[in-house]
Amino acid sequence: MISSHHLLCVLSIYNVACFYLIILYFFPQMNKRVAVEVDRLSDLPINVINLIQEYVHLDAAARMSILSSKWRYIWASHPKLLIYEHFSRNRNQSGIIHVINKILSNHSFGEPIKTFFLDIIPIHFSDHSLLDQWMLFLSKNGLLELTLKNNNNVNAPYKLPLCVYSIVLLQQLYLSNCILQPPSCNFRRLENISLTDVIFDLDNESSSCFVLCLPILKKLSFVRCRGLYPLNIHAPQLVSFSMSGRGSGTFNLHSILKCQKLDELIYYPQEEVSQNDEMINMPQLPIIFPKIRHFVFDRYSLKFMASGIVAKWLPRSFKTLNILHLCDLDLNNTEQMRYLVYLLTSCPNLSELCTVIDCTKSNGLKASLSEIQRCKNIKELNNLEILNLKEFQGSLEEYWFVMSVRASTPLLKKIIVSFHSGVDEEKASRIYQWLISLTMLPGSPLNKPQIICEPLEKI
Repeated sequence: MISSHHLLCVLSIYNVACFYLIILYFFPQMNKRVAVEVDRLSDLPINVINLIQEYVHLDAAARMSILSSKWRYIWASHPKLLIYEHFSRNRNQSGIIHVINKILSNHSFGEPIKTFFLDIIPIHFSDHSLLDQWMLFLSKNGLLELTLKNNNNVNAPYKLPLCVYSIVLLQQLYLSNCILQPPSCNFRRLENISLTDVIFDLDNESSSCFVLCLPILKKLSFVRCRGLYPLNIHAPQLVSFSMSGRGSGTFNLHSILKCQKLDELIYYPQEEVSQNDEMINMPQLPIIFPKIRHFVFDRYSLKFMASGIVAKWLPRSFKTLNILHLCDLDLNNTEQMRYLVYLLTSCPNLSELCTVIDCTKSNGLKASLSEIQRCKNIKELNNLEILNLKEFQGSLEEYWFVMSVRASTPLLKKIIVSFHSGVDEEKASRIYQWLISLTMLPGSPLNKPQIICEPLEKI
């Protein structure tokens, strides 16, 4: 990690370099005097020069080559090759391809590329074979981090070539809108995987027993990925698992049952999850994941995980859970409220509760107030310090929920509110005043939490 002091030093050197560029351009008669000063840049260690160029766009890094003879070709042999959308915006495809080919050729006999970031958007899908060639080159040169962004080419996903699966030293993998057809292989060094809009194209004959072995993987994220159900993941060191977006409900959660070190579980399918498959019930979670500290659920995963709950609470609870995020809750749904109360009563050490309440179907308070008021006097909320209200609209349901939770939180320190896009300044002010008055109601806990309202978004 780079310290803030280190970063400031790097930026200062970069600013000096930019100053010299301006002097050389506008005052050519000062070239001799400036040249003496610029020559000092040649004395900088190569790792410092690389660090400076790491924080500027590729264009700026190339222009800095005139500062010193030592800097002349460093931009094209930097161990990190980052081709952002900004670089591609004002260039045609042939120009982009020429630059990338030139840089890769400079790395053939010099410092290998360790980090490769490419926004695929400018490359037409008919020329994806060029990407295959680049991947083949990178796979032979000790690549550590690979990022391929293909966000805007929804109808033209890029199919990852087989050579990528043979990159032995790969540690970080970030893909969007790609097709994966992994062979039976083990990524021994992968520590972080983030996949968005990725399709798994697994062989039907072997998919029922397909196992992806990731022995030191720490973080795994799927967003709107498809074809996941046959996938079985062996990741004993997994700490964070995230599954969100439509289509994610088809993932076989039992493939992560052996992840005893799991600290964060984000399960946000945004659609009904099939009840036909073998499920992990909520009462089982503390046993399966004994070190869990952070949950993120939505209304669908909450219903799915809570299936089979009996009226009598099980004695086992989420003693390690500190942060709970609940999204798209429908407080008019009596069944959801039962799940919510069950979950809250199972978290004796909860310190932060974040909620996003869905009021789109609200036609008055349909659920009985007694269901919402069951959030009152939950002794397990005694340690709650932060209540985070996302996309708050100021509905009757939300008011009742906040009052009920507030009555059970003697140690509450902060109430953080971010407003829904439909809330104007006048309504936001009324909500703020109501929250202030809530802390002064008779019978409220004696502590006075800080009310923090995030700025309204400009529409």
